[in-house]
Amino acid sequence: MLYVALGDSITYGYSAVDMSNSYVNLLQEYLAHSGESVSVFSLCKPGWTSRQLLRAVQKVPRCIWQEAKTVTLLIGGNDLVNAFPFVLYRREVTVKKLVDSLCKNVKDILRIVREEFSGELILATLYNPFPESSIATELLNATNRMLRQVAKSFRGKIADIEKVFRGSETQFIEKFKHGSLVDFRLFRNPIHPTDEGHHAIAQSIMAARNYRQPPLSSRQSTLSKGQVTGMGRGGRGNNTSKARKVRSTVRSTKAPARPVQSKRRHESSRSVWKKRDSILRE
Repeated sequence: MLYVALGDSITYGYSAVDMSNSYVNLLQEYLAHSGESVSVFSLCKPGWTSRQLLRAVQKVPRCIWQEAKTVTLLIGGNDLVNAFPFVLYRREVTVKKLVDSLCKNVKDILRIVREEFSGELILATLYNPFPESSIATELLNATNRMLRQVAKSFRGKIADIEKVFRGSETQFIEKFKHGSLVDFRLFRNPIHPTDEGHHAIAQSIMAARNYRQPPLSSRQSTLSKGQVTGMGRGGRGNNTSKARKVRSTVRSTKAPARPVQSKRRHESSRSVWKKRDSILRE
């Protein structure tokens, strides 16, 4: 099966000590327990807003959507973080304008996906890295209400990540301190998930699928107990050097990384992946 992961730095795996601990890799492992080989097409980049993801999705070959069985979408965090300074000055107007803009982009992304894709679509809510801020809470609540409505209108499911993270921010969010906008920075905000946070995201998505999770591997069991080896509070491990690179990969649990073949496909495998790379170099 082909699993397509759409998103930003969280989908990329930013802040995971090892890429095997990213939620996309964990999902691939979970999905593979069905006995079927699972390939992953991951379209994501640190810093991407919903608008930038939309532009990338517009260039994805149709055969990807035709052959995909599951698509996940986790986007919007950068839209909100970029808007925080403006929301502080024009709260009511800016919140509505921002959520409306994000809503339009998400709908446009899903329209493209649904043109050729009829499989399982899962949208993730956004967790709040600043739960002690009334402005951040208002903005996140409005955004998540919108995401739930959009998911329903596009025959999608909701992975309620916000609910899972609520009350566990210290454990799940890298460098979490006070949970207020006092912690806000122009760069390197305390907003990315720890390894445990990635694990929680993967579990939330699997829960949205009404899927009974398989027994955890020894690595995952360690994460679930909060014993993340090699990373103290706020540590990025060995992933920091990769943080600004584009991630668009195809991985398989049982076979070499190749796109799934289909009779409906008119482009060669080589041309598809060359096009994928060109999308992300722009």
